[in-house]
Amino acid sequence: MLSISCFKQWWLWSILLLLGACQWFELKDRQLLVNTSTVAQLSFEFSVATGTLVDNPMTKGIASYGHCWDTLPNPNVRDNNAQISVTDSLDPFVTLIGPLDPATQYYVRAFVRLTDGTISYGEDLVLQTLTTEEYINALIRMESTSNVTATTVDATGTLGIIVSRVLSNITEHGFCWSTTNPNPTLADDSKNLGAPSSAGRFTTTIDGLTPNTPYFIRAYVKNNRGDIGYSLSVLNFTTSP
Repeated sequence: MLSISCFKQWWLWSILLLLGACQWFELKDRQLLVNTSTVAQLSFEFSVATGTLVDNPMTKGIASYGHCWDTLPNPNVRDNNAQISVTDSLDPFVTLIGPLDPATQYYVRAFVRLTDGTISYGEDLVLQTLTTEEYINALIRMESTSNVTATTVDATGTLGIIVSRVLSNITEHGFCWSTTNPNPTLADDSKNLGAPSSAGRFTTTIDGLTPNTPYFIRAYVKNNRGDIGYSLSVLNFTTSP
């Protein structure tokens, strides 16, 4: 299974271009110019947030825009957690936020800073980050085995919501199994089903098994950086005589 440090890096490289520099500004009262649209967890430590302009202040001069976050309501850019968006379009704009702690509730809101120094904030959205176990289950799950014969078994797994957000980066998914290793890996026997076309359930028939033999099996997923995620659940089955 991947170490926690490896999970922290999962797919992060593919979105680093969204990063900008952290900024701190003076807060001044201002009418609402921006909405906080969405926020969703993208990797073990990072989430992605979007925002949209309500009153386009282009003629007033935009100095910066992005999202800020904190464990307390109404985060602002004077906190350490303020990230500038560097997407080309202001409507909507996208910001990568983090690093975040697991199993923690955050408040996230968009901001726009004008060249005169005034800042407008959007509304708070609540983000509850996943626990380590929840994150792995949102990545890959081993669901079931069925139709066991002397030499074959049908295996079913699920690619979770985290995979759906970075589907283009997935190069492999499938199953690995062993007669001796209770936590099988790709160093054991495996079947690669290639790059998935979508997240969700997948099933395949594994053949070439030895009759009357107990096996351990679990699902896996791999990205184009070479990172591998294994399902927490390992199932057992025994082939027929």
